[in-house]
Amino acid sequence: MHSASTIIIMLITQACQKVIGIFALQILPAGASKGKGVDQLLKHLDVKPERVLAMGDGENDKVMLQV
Repeated sequence: MHSASTIIIMLITQACQKVIGIFALQILPAGASKGKGVDQLLKHLDVKPERVLAMGDGENDKVMLQV
């Protein structure tokens, strides 16, 4: 039988993705990314991706830069 805290950690681990950088640990909802966020924002604002400039300096920026 697992303790309550172990079960919570297991659920978070299964439901989230981890992005580990040199100085940071980010825990995001599974499937979340800056790219998806930018894509949703552009659709909401009715702006074409070719009219937007994105900049990033980390692994977690790759998907955003591909939008």
